[in-house]
Amino acid sequence: MPIQIHTKKLRPWQNDLADEIKVGMLNEMVDDFAREVTKGLGALNCRRHPDVMSHVTIVADRTETMVILKEFCCHEFEALVSLKLAR
Repeated sequence: MPIQIHTKKLRPWQNDLADEIKVGMLNEMVDDFAREVTKGLGALNCRRHPDVMSHVTIVADRTETMVILKEFCCHEFEALVSLKLAR
């Protein structure tokens, strides 16, 4: 099965225009990176575990810009995908 790409976005603090602008930019960066990852990975599957779903979640973060959470069927497949996720 192909890898599922998910995103988790931030919500701005109430009545804070600067935070609203920052959160908008961070969320846009997460969406852009999710599109890049989806395009880069294509229909990549684990040869050893073709029926197991793998997940990549890209989380917008106020302090680190974004965090990438990965859940894969095996270490070999994770290593292969991690090479493609490197920026």
